[in-house]
Amino acid sequence: MDRTVTLQRIEGLLDRGGALGLALEKWQRAGLWIVTRSELDYPERLKRRLRLDSPPVLFGCGNKTLLNKGGVAVVGSRDADEADLNFSASLARAAANQGLSVISGGARGVDESAMLGALESEGTSVGVLADSLLRAATSAKYRKHLLAGDLALVSPFNPEAGFNVGNAMARNKHIYCLSDAAVVVNSTPDKGGTWNGAIEDLKSEWVPLWVQPKDDPASGNATLVQKERAGFRAICRRSQACRRWSPAEMRHPKKRGFR
Repeated sequence: MDRTVTLQRIEGLLDRGGALGLALEKWQRAGLWIVTRSELDYPERLKRRLRLDSPPVLFGCGNKTLLNKGGVAVVGSRDADEADLNFSASLARAAANQGLSVISGGARGVDESAMLGALESEGTSVGVLADSLLRAATSAKYRKHLLAGDLALVSPFNPEAGFNVGNAMARNKHIYCLSDAAVVVNSTPDKGGTWNGAIEDLKSEWVPLWVQPKDDPASGNATLVQKERAGFRAICRRSQACRRWSPAEMRHPKKRGFR
């Protein structure tokens, strides 16, 4: 008998189990599903790339099969300017027209612009949320796409959790690891989730990383390219780990390796 496990602790765990059962019933009534790492429809890319660091449980809604489709991750700032928002939507439309799913974080700004750009072009999208999955699942913005089977929203966190910086940072790797390639629309050097996610991908070599060309030397995108030129590939040896697009590649998406 383990005397360190007190009666009070057992009672607390039992009470928590009851509360969890009620929460599960509430989430399922709202259309949410749950998939665990041991199930066959758990995202294979997450399990292969993150191994034991992959989330043991994913909460979601919408078309679960999209989690295993792969696609292009599009990431960037919440406070993007109009040019970057237009670029995000245009890139997403191009991906959708080639049958590629768009994967992003579901936040306002670049994420939302890219996801809606793909969906409005009759494409598919996966949103990896850091918070408020339950609210997003019932929002008018996404409802028709969820019902049509063109969208999946997923989160490794409590569906009713509010915004948390730590969760937002932690979910970045899931965006990259669900994709086959990633595009950074804009970033701030040494600051924020977009920058940290890009650096993490370069170090871990999950997927090829592409950046939108930026003339501003203070841009995080320009700094990412400078890191590559300065030998950053010493820790990321893939030939396309980090680079800018040429004008021809921007005009013709197939030249960017998106087949």
